[in-house]
Amino acid sequence: MLNRRGSISLRTIIALLITMSVLPLAVSAMKLVYNLDFNYQLISNEIALMDLRRVLLISYDLEIYDKELKFIYHGSDYSLSMVNNKLILSPGTQIYLMDIDDLNFSVRNESIYLNYQSRGRNYETNIGKEKGIYLDDFSFDSNQLPESDINDEQLSYKS
Repeated sequence: MLNRRGSISLRTIIALLITMSVLPLAVSAMKLVYNLDFNYQLISNEIALMDLRRVLLISYDLEIYDKELKFIYHGSDYSLSMVNNKLILSPGTQIYLMDIDDLNFSVRNESIYLNYQSRGRNYETNIGKEKGIYLDDFSFDSNQLPESDINDEQLSYKS
């Protein structure tokens, strides 16, 4: 039989060597993960602002003030303003942004910008064009359609 007196210590030494070689990699990976700063509030704000852009896209008669934005949406008057540190669409209680210290609306290059301060940081985002799309602009009168060279007999197919 073979002498097995040193086999336990040899296995222990090999395990320690493997652990010691992997440990620096694990520590450097943990440092990378720790340094990543996911700002979930910022991601949530961007999602809310995308919804606000959609609302403003189909709104019309926009009136832009320093601290308030008024517009017509689905035939009703709405306003967007800061109430209790929240950006709220009223009437109603649609909250778009929370924990806002200050905000103002501005127009630059025919675009509406929302400038707001939250948790000591300043943000500026484009929320739409100064003139939204009015859906009646896309409506048409059937009498305005050009005359077609195709008659009804050509449209029907034979069975």
